[in-house]
Order: sequence, then structure tokens, then C-alpha cells
Amino acid sequence: MKVYDKYLLLEKHFNDFSARRINQLEFKHTLNKFGIKQQRNDKFMVRIRIPGGNIPTQQFRDIAVAASKHRVGYIHFSTRQTIQIRDVQAEQMIPLLKTITNYRIPFVGGCNNFNNIIASPDSGIGEDTIFDVMPFVHNLTQIMFNWDESLKLPRKMKLGFFSSAKDEYMATLQDLGFIAVENNGQRGFKVYSGGGMGRKVGNWNVAF
Repeated sequence: MKVYDKYLLLEKHFNDFSARRINQLEFKHTLNKFGIKQQRNDKFMVRIRIPGGNIPTQQFRDIAVAASKHRVGYIHFSTRQTIQIRDVQAEQMIPLLKTITNYRIPFVGGCNNFNNIIASPDSGIGEDTIFDVMPFVHNLTQIMFNWDESLKLPRKMKLGFFSSAKDEYMATLQDLGFIAVENNGQRGFKVYSGGGMGRKVGNWNVAF
């Protein structure tokens, strides 16, 4: 679906919900796909994907400009390295989304089953970094964006890439956690599955 068509679909569903042509559940289903949630105060929240919590300075400034321009309530930094624009008035939602898209800031899918992929904040620069995992975070994020089946993943699927053994505990809390390893000059990942909510945490090694 092209960006323009996405805006048309969102505008239609906002209008349909206001006119009571669709119910709350149908409206919520559409919003989640686009990284939007309705708050308890009937305003809205847009969750922006920040793969690995890595964001260029200019893009950070652009988010602040967009938030000011469209008179949002506040900006929240989430535990999964994303940025949430909160307390957005309904009439400002589509203009805000158009502005942040013009700044090449991805919002689509920020609230659906595929959560933001997190990474070690010091990946590539920390003293105990095995190798920089950020290229894998960006590549997998792009793959998931272009893969329609990602919308059918289990609810709030959480993935994380970590560049050193010190982050092993964080890896075990993900549905899929990847720890950078290097054996005999070959780079790969130790992979944890099951997440913090699972009964057991399994692991296996994957080389590439």
C-alpha cells in the first residue's frame, strides 16, 4: 500500500468512527497497524520506530518540530527504545503523520504485533563489543516492514540484538534475543527464545 493510500485509509476510518459507522474494536484494529493508539482521554498516541534506539540528531530535531507544529501534549521515551508522541488531538492526527513521514520517520506498525527491535546502546563502540549488531537491527526491521506476514506474528513480538555477553540477561527477556559471538573467526549469534514471560528459556547457536 502506497503512503498516500495509507493516509486515505486512516482518514476514512477516523471519519467512520466519528460517524459511528465502525465500532471501537474495528477502529482499534486499524490504528494498531499504523502505530497509533487511542488513549483513555480520547486523544491519540503515535509510536515511532527507532531501530536499536539509534536516531540521527537531525531526525530527533524533526520530531520535536513536528510535535510543536501540531500541538501535541508531550513526547515519551519508551523502554523499547522508541519515541511516543502523546496527547494528539484527532483533527491533528493525519497532518502530524504526513509531517513525520515527510521527514522520513517511520511510524507504521509501531503498535502492532511486531515491536521495535532493541539493541545494545554501545554496540560497535563498547570495549567488550564482539561486533556491531546495528546493521542486523536495521536490515531485519526493513524486512519485517516489507513482509505482510509480520502482522500475523504473536502479539507484541519482542526481538533484541546485543553486542556483548554482558547483555545476556536482556537477551533472555526477549521473545527472540540475539547475542553476538565469534568462534574461530566466524561471527554468529547465540539465540535465546521464550522471553521473560515464558516457562523456559531455550537457546541455540546460529552462524552466518
